[in-house]
Amino acid sequence: MTSTGRSESKGRARMIPRVLAGIIAVLALGGPSPGHVGSCDGSGEQADAAMFCEAYRTYHCARELSGGRLPPEQYGDCTRRTGAGGPYAFCTGFAFTPGCEPTQRSADACIHALDVTPVAVPTADVAQCDFCGGGV
Repeated sequence: MTSTGRSESKGRARMIPRVLAGIIAVLALGGPSPGHVGSCDGSGEQADAAMFCEAYRTYHCARELSGGRLPPEQYGDCTRRTGAGGPYAFCTGFAFTPGCEPTQRSADACIHALDVTPVAVPTADVAQCDFCGGGV
């Protein structure tokens, strides 16, 4: 191998880490911006109100009990179902307020926020769950 061939090999070897760093940077910076959980242009799958209510109610009752805002004797009423394995009584006929159509992404963000927000924060004060300015 000539000295020219060796210098080309060394040049290529030095180029590999740079190319890999460029690829990693593109992948790391190419995702959605932090906090972008909904759709401002009205596109996206609309959240299923009944499924959302079931998930929300599960967290709501547990958070309010753990936070001392729901007396233990009222927990049974909070989680009462409409028969064995039925939906929560509270969720029977639940619908989002007229004109309010949160996306599935924003509903999922609300449920995630309920899971990670300290129980000292009342469920009604979790900002990610304030759909259309009226809460749930």
